[in-house]
Amino acid sequence: MTVAAELKAVSKTFGKVRALDTMSLEISSLKISAGEIVAILGPNGAGKTTAISLMLGLRRPDTGIARIFGQDPRRAQARDRTGVML
Repeated sequence: MTVAAELKAVSKTFGKVRALDTMSLEISSLKISAGEIVAILGPNGAGKTTAISLMLGLRRPDTGIARIFGQDPRRAQARDRTGVML
């Protein structure tokens, strides 16, 4: 199975605020058809923007692993196949 985006036991804090606490998420590219959109929904403060920032390599997790198409999301090659609108 090809994994488009993955967070494994990721945690991220900002000062005293724990935005993510050992979150794991996997988005399989086999389940996404061409032109399909994946959305992450939740209440304010749930960690959605933080999770997306980690998947895109805009931020580094304090703990855990972030991957996009099996690569480090900070690599430009890994981000070539993604599009994001926050």
